[in-house]
Amino acid sequence: MINIERALVSKRFIKAASLFFRYSTIPKLMNLLKAEYERLLRRSTLSSRPYFIKIQPTNICNAGCMYCLKQVKGDDSPPGKMALGDCKKIIDRFKKYAYLIGFQYSGEPLGNESIFEMVEYAHQSGIGTYLSTNLQEVKDGDCDKLILSGLDLLTIAIDGITQETYGRYRQRGDIAKVIENMQNLMSAKKRLKKISPFITLQFIVHKYNQHEIEGVRQLAKKTEVDNLELKPIGAMDKAILPENKKLYRRIYVKKTRLKRKACWWLWGALVILWNGRVLPCCHIVTSKTELNAFTDDIFSIINNPFNRQVRGQSRREVLSDAHPCYGCLVPYGGILQQTI
Repeated sequence: MINIERALVSKRFIKAASLFFRYSTIPKLMNLLKAEYERLLRRSTLSSRPYFIKIQPTNICNAGCMYCLKQVKGDDSPPGKMALGDCKKIIDRFKKYAYLIGFQYSGEPLGNESIFEMVEYAHQSGIGTYLSTNLQEVKDGDCDKLILSGLDLLTIAIDGITQETYGRYRQRGDIAKVIENMQNLMSAKKRLKKISPFITLQFIVHKYNQHEIEGVRQLAKKTEVDNLELKPIGAMDKAILPENKKLYRRIYVKKTRLKRKACWWLWGALVILWNGRVLPCCHIVTSKTELNAFTDDIFSIINNPFNRQVRGQSRREVLSDAHPCYGCLVPYGGILQQTI
């Protein structure tokens, strides 16, 4: 069996390349090159803008995932949903430079009633769109709206094919409801004769569901999703790691020596919470600045003191458990290790 992390990266390269060629413009390409050049030089103050934006439609979630960062690390944001008008402001501010907007962060995006209009507006603005969902909150007509929104990539997170296994990780989840909604979604895509979105069934492999890998392959085949991704779990609790090391992230294999790289999130991405507060990446869950993406200057936001400090970090500092990046696996891989 090939290491599933390597297989995952290969699949994501194809998706990333298709989005790059579809949505590339000269200003976007120049900004991307500038951002990567600044990352290469490890500059702490940036003159480039983020080329990937992660928007949080809501921080309310119905799944109760065991290793959700919101629960593990704590989140000081009050519950809420981003208004459609505020989302449009963000899209307008970044549309000249952003290749992709991910509509998901620490919450179930379909819980925001305006999510379909948000995706549609981003698509009409010439930006690639991605959404990850547990597919439990699906109302009548939602499948058609999702297919017709212009969404490019859709990930359905499913980490078990029996309620016993699924509920162990997604503790408030109902696997029967997810499978039913998935079948309805695929039926809508066929009926509407649409190629997009490219639908991926994501299975995070851990100790308690590794025996269901063949079963999820059969489910993917039966429901006719476009793609199945077996994703190695990343968690500080190593007790949940699967028994087969080919199902590990490479960083967990002792004989593997991976060099820590300059994390692309800090130079090329930005997380915007439902209330406009900002994060430098998806690992740091608490905003370290009072600046707001709805109103404040972009360069002031991406070059706030905390962001500059983290970009200037040394490897020795990161290895301290007091550092905000401690325990994050992203810098040991590239952009394609991330969910896209």
